[in-house]
Amino acid sequence: MERRQKVSATAADVETTLTLPASPRLILLGGTGQVTTGRRWMITLEGRVIFEGITPTFLTGLAAVFAIYYVLNLQYQEEAACTLVFIQRLEPVPLRVLQQDPPERGGDNTSTVHRM
Repeated sequence: MERRQKVSATAADVETTLTLPASPRLILLGGTGQVTTGRRWMITLEGRVIFEGITPTFLTGLAAVFAIYYVLNLQYQEEAACTLVFIQRLEPVPLRVLQQDPPERGGDNTSTVHRM
């Protein structure tokens, strides 16, 4: 069951209103349509909020969850293992590519070459 949390929710709000699992979990705060931008996030472990993100991006939160698994030497829970391994093995896209403005429609885009 999906439950939405307000952007202004505190760690105590999250702990009392959600059933939090023992495994690390990324909790995104805010409305729909803001998955990658402008959201606050928290990480929970063993039913408690252990970290509140200071950088409001989904990618930063996701990286923090993987860091928790790595630093604490935890195994992925069976239900999420395939998805987490898939994300872990994705080739990283340089941040500068993600931050570029999209090319103009109908124009010749061959003049811009991005090397990675």
